[in-house]
Amino acid sequence: MNAYFEECTMQRIALLLVLYYLSFGMTSSQVKQDTDKMSLVVKSAEKEFSNDCLFITLEFKNTSNKTIRLPEFNYKQMKILYFTSVLVQNERGRIVAVKPGPPKFEFVEAPGETTYIEIPKNQSYRRTINLKGYLWHGKSKLEPGLYRINSHYWNWYGGECIKGAFHSNELLLRIKK
Repeated sequence: MNAYFEECTMQRIALLLVLYYLSFGMTSSQVKQDTDKMSLVVKSAEKEFSNDCLFITLEFKNTSNKTIRLPEFNYKQMKILYFTSVLVQNERGRIVAVKPGPPKFEFVEAPGETTYIEIPKNQSYRRTINLKGYLWHGKSKLEPGLYRINSHYWNWYGGECIKGAFHSNELLLRIKK
């Protein structure tokens, strides 16, 4: 019964994520998208991991001929890429870890808390993320097996910031026994 409840909950969460994604596309249709100016890549130096080390790198590549800006927030001295989500699925397609993206909100530039990442033309900005911090169901490690990792970046806010919905490649990683 507990496994059935967990599976139903996961399906509902996946449905909510899809609806959330679609709502961004519908509400932002008036905003010009800059999807030809940036690409998002998920990568890792390793293809096999132990549960002690679950680090991936998100790379934001500026493919335009101008500097681009990404909004970032300082939250208790931590820099947060607020508009970025990461989704990890196991071999059966079950979501096992999520770094959620933003809820809908009114963007207000807060002095001292809103900063910007500037990426010069034809250069990249990289951010390493530890997936252990986003595991679901109170788990502290992933089962051995193959996992698919995708990332998404949505932004419709911020002065002179890049805007649009950006989707990464799919990264396949194996967790060792």
